[in-house]
Amino acid sequence: MLDIKKFSQSDEGVLADVRDNLALFLTVDVDEVAGTVCWENGVDFDPTILYQKSIDVDSLLDVI
Repeated sequence: MLDIKKFSQSDEGVLADVRDNLALFLTVDVDEVAGTVCWENGVDFDPTILYQKSIDVDSLLDVI
């Protein structure tokens, strides 16, 4: 699991556009070649960073 809010703190730029525009946010897709998520405005994430910053969902179950 990954909370992308920490990546979208900037007040401007294409990532802020994704954060602030629901219609654009809903264009999210998986780029199977790059192995990452992307949006129609060209925003995508480095899959290595996504993996490193993600939280193991099973570890969340231990907290509950």
